[in-house]
Amino acid sequence: MTDVDWLTDTPFDGGCPLCGTRVGHRAEVGVAHSRPGQPRLRFIRCAGCTSLFADPPGCMPYDFATNLPEDYLKHYLEIGAGIHAMLRRAVAVRGAAGRDFLDVGCGYGFTVDAWRRGMGGAAAGIELAAYGQAGAQRLGIAIYDRLLGHNPALAGKRFGIVQAIEVIEHVADVEAFLADLDAALEPDGVLVLSTPNAAFIQPSAAPAEIVALLSPGFHAFLFSPQALEAVLRRHFAYVTVKIEREALSAWAAHLPFEVDERSVDAVYLPYLEQLWRACTVRDSLHDGAAYRLFKERLNRGDLPGAALPMQALEASYRERYGPAVLDPDTAAALGEISDITAYRHLPYAMAAYHFHRAIYVRLAEHDALRAARHFNAAARIALAGGRVAPEKFQEALSLVWIARQQEGLAWAALGNLVPARAAFDAVLAAHADGRGLPVRPTAQLASAVAGHRADVGG
Repeated sequence: MTDVDWLTDTPFDGGCPLCGTRVGHRAEVGVAHSRPGQPRLRFIRCAGCTSLFADPPGCMPYDFATNLPEDYLKHYLEIGAGIHAMLRRAVAVRGAAGRDFLDVGCGYGFTVDAWRRGMGGAAAGIELAAYGQAGAQRLGIAIYDRLLGHNPALAGKRFGIVQAIEVIEHVADVEAFLADLDAALEPDGVLVLSTPNAAFIQPSAAPAEIVALLSPGFHAFLFSPQALEAVLRRHFAYVTVKIEREALSAWAAHLPFEVDERSVDAVYLPYLEQLWRACTVRDSLHDGAAYRLFKERLNRGDLPGAALPMQALEASYRERYGPAVLDPDTAAALGEISDITAYRHLPYAMAAYHFHRAIYVRLAEHDALRAARHFNAAARIALAGGRVAPEKFQEALSLVWIARQQEGLAWAALGNLVPARAAFDAVLAAHADGRGLPVRPTAQLASAVAGHRADVGG
């Protein structure tokens, strides 16, 4: 369960690692360390730049090269890797097509693979963790396992686009890191960054999101928008920083550039299909590609296009886990876990699958009863998983209360008002008092559900 303490009237003096301000800070939030047995941490709000930094300072290295946590790769492939988010910022740079691309902290290498397939330029990645080499071998791409500034294979090479997504918050020396990234850029190249947004860490945010963004023990600091812009301007003449809710996106260069907000779909969706169809075995890579393609096509209203990857995903789930994970009632019971190791034998996308399956059932099959059951399963599975390991259920937790709302609407459409009221009441109760929950409904959703609840009376 998430454990977040909001601290009040707790002054703190000490140097901010991002702007140097030494006095006037406040300890803002206390959280448990991500690693068992480590002391609790506080995050300090800087009086100067309003960033957050950890106390005690510093961060532990991700020692995944030698100590990859069990089932980490399974989760990452099936749902954890945000391929769309990792790709869209680089694709948005006008003129990026055809340019060579370097992704620093590329993970399994999905962006490297997508770039070479869809953007027409050479692509390479850097990843110190063991799953980088696993991805290089499976995808047939170049991923190097040494730091950028100490990497003979890349010495002297320059790239039109260099990106580092969710990396800078881990480094010990921000200035040296940016200098290394700059050295890898062509003179007219563009640097692409993202990092958690310190301004998002507020009591109104969901505890599960707060813990995921702070990653206690692994994130040394979280930038405020102004602090990120300031540090980038010490290295680059042209800088754009964009606030995107819990994240900051940034582009920086020595020459003027443009960021085009066009959709990444022209690269992303064909890549998902290529990735899915290239899988010759039903495994986590296959399931992750099929699930993402099913979801993305469904969200764009392409029901015939969504059907094929949905059917492939269900066939794989049936083979790998048994038919019980596809039935909403039995899946909900399986998802009532007390230990995350249960997901060694369950699909990590199970909750999100049932949510999107409910939408498909409603739109393509016009079966409100089955839709209600799938929505109910999605909410139950996500809440149970979120209580145990919120960092592994971020996507599913974002859907919980929408699922309960849609469940209630499905029951109401059937004229079955008792379960409709129960679903709506669950949303309203969670909004009124979210203690013990990893995520609460938004005020906007609660307001809409209050209207639904009035419509069903009782």
